[in-house]
Formats: sequence, structure tokens, C-alpha cells
Amino acid sequence: MGQNRIDEILSGNNIRPLSRIEKLLVDRIAGIIDNPTDTPTDTPSNTLTFVTEGLVRHYDAINNTENGHDITATAWADLCGHSSITGVKKKVAVDSLDWTDNSLIFDQALSLQTDYIYGLNPDHSLTIEAYANTGAMGNLTDTLKLLSFISNSGFNLEARVTKDIGGCICDNGTYIVLSGGAVDLNADIHAVISFNPSTKLCKFYLNGVLKDQATVSNYLANERFVVIGGNANGNHCWDGSIYSVRIYEHELSADEVLQNYQYCKERFK
Repeated sequence: MGQNRIDEILSGNNIRPLSRIEKLLVDRIAGIIDNPTDTPTDTPSNTLTFVTEGLVRHYDAINNTENGHDITATAWADLCGHSSITGVKKKVAVDSLDWTDNSLIFDQALSLQTDYIYGLNPDHSLTIEAYANTGAMGNLTDTLKLLSFISNSGFNLEARVTKDIGGCICDNGTYIVLSGGAVDLNADIHAVISFNPSTKLCKFYLNGVLKDQATVSNYLANERFVVIGGNANGNHCWDGSIYSVRIYEHELSADEVLQNYQYCKERFK
């Protein structure tokens, strides 16, 4: 169809009823005009997502149950489909836990133990990640555990009495401490620690940035469980809120850590 005919159709000066093809052409041109596709390239993306490769446990305080958010939930559902963490309930006089609309509040009195994570290959890499709020960390008199990965060797994300956020890993009975630096009180943080048995490197990231790393000669891995907000004995409990926890049988790359940080920052803002 020539340009003159298109102009005639669009101007309404046609001398006969439009054919089916002509109607489609007019509708298509009108649609292009009404709905331009050349949107600005800096339009914010709403497609942020987290890394799923190797994900073996996922706790999210917005979707704290399999059916979404429930402020009265008595368990924290693992969104990977494994057993939920039991014993979680709304705060009462003898309990330190309380749901907000997007987090679980801890006040140095209670921690949560997940189920055992069976079948992990000790030759595989490992990453543990938490998005949390530091709360009243100014009251620290001891190291507080944000996330403890319990096996033959320890593997932790923690806040120390120096008001420093970091991680640690046990190497032949000696803890190697990785530092992320000081953080503010009541600040949202994204903390990640990973270990690659092939390279023997343990890395710590804070808010999407690699902060520290160390070589580990003998990290003993076996079937393990995770304690959220404390250690294996229920001590050194977190004083703040926790938004999400993810555990990977996979070493997240620097780009993947940054991707997860950006996802959490947007999701829990």
C-alpha cells in the first residue's frame, strides 16, 4: 500500500468502506502512536530477582509462610520446600520474637534452628547470606551471631563488640575472622560469606562489596544445620531484625552477590 493511500485512510478521506486489511493497518498505526515503544533507557527496572542456582534454603519474612505473609505465623517456611522452622510465634511476655510486615524481630533472647541440611557435597562450594537490620547494636557486650552454619567447623555471619560486621570460618580448630568494617545502628545490611573448597578461599561481602578474604587450609564439612540469630547453644543472639536468609550449595560470584543485594534493598525498603 502506497504512502498516499495510507495518508488518505488516516485522514478519513476514503471514498469506500475500509477493507479488513486497511482497518488492521489503521489500528496498528494508531496503536503505535498511542503506545510508543521508544521509552527512555533509564526507566527503572521492576524485574529484579535473586540468584536461584544452588539455592537449598530460603527464608523470606514477607512470604513467611507458603501462602504469603502471616503475622501470627508459628513457623517460618522454607521457600525451597523443605521443613519450616518451628517455634516461631508472635511476641508474648516470655517470647522475644515478633513479626513485622517484612521482618522478624530479635532482642538477644532467642534464636531459631533450621532442620538439618542433608546431602550437601563437602566438595561443593557454600554461601550463606542474610539481609538484616543492626538494631541496638550499640548495646553490644559480646559477639552477636546473625547466622551460624554449624558443622564440624563453624561458619558464621556476626556482629562483634567493636561494632564490626563480619564473618568467620574455623580452620583446624582456629577461627579466621573476616572483617566488613563498622556499620551504623538501626541500619539495613546485606552480609554474605562464601567458601570454595577448590580455591580454599573464604570471602566476606557487605552490601554488595567484597570486604575481606582468607585462605582456609582445612575446613571440615558435613551434614549441617543453620541457626538464625544465634549460635548452636542458643547464645550470642542477634539484637535487631532479620528480613531474609538464603543458603547456597554454590559460591556466589561478585556479580551475583551484588544482584542479591540490589534485590533485597528493593524488596525490603
